[in-house]
Amino acid sequence: MPVRKIPPNYRNVTGRVSSRKAFGGAAAFESTLERDLYRRLDFNPLVERFEEQPVCIEYVADGRTRTYTPDVAIAFVDGRPPYLVEVKYEEDLREQWPALKPKIQAAAQYAKHNGQRFKLLTERKIRTPFLDNALFLGRYRDYSPSAENRRRLLDTVESLGSVTVSALLDRVSQTQEEHLALMPVAWHLVATGQVDVDLDSPVKMQSVVTYPASGRAGKWY
Repeated sequence: MPVRKIPPNYRNVTGRVSSRKAFGGAAAFESTLERDLYRRLDFNPLVERFEEQPVCIEYVADGRTRTYTPDVAIAFVDGRPPYLVEVKYEEDLREQWPALKPKIQAAAQYAKHNGQRFKLLTERKIRTPFLDNALFLGRYRDYSPSAENRRRLLDTVESLGSVTVSALLDRVSQTQEEHLALMPVAWHLVATGQVDVDLDSPVKMQSVVTYPASGRAGKWY
């Protein structure tokens, strides 16, 4: 359960992101950058769950005991150590670094002592093609294609070894109408990891897919 509630903020955009991976089914954010990180985490198959404002850490600065709450805690499906994460815009990071530095050091030490790791993420790591792909493909995750159409596309990719999305649809379609009707099926296979595709590059009709999928292992950010 979050240890700190996010109050209304008239400087930044606040709100909640729904996610089956978030504690309680939704995560509160106090900036659009945090919102975008949650969207990445929700889509990334390496992420098992995440929770905003997860722990209050005490530290000493200028002779006084202070507290700091990281933005989010992340657990993974593959056994790697969980992470505590702070989200900052690069401009704010430069301006606030003297005050932020002891907090970061305290969080890194806390994480180390508790079998975790600490990461500071800026828009450079969050707002990448992976985020764009997550926003585009996310709408297709819950799409329910027929078993026949799903099998047709998977069998075709497997027989070819690798093929672009466009060429795949051309291969299995007899008409333009059928091509358009099968497009959501193709994106559903990509969105749910049933075929492999490079999610760190913009996903488009010319993206190459392969089957069987090996799983999207790698970085979570």
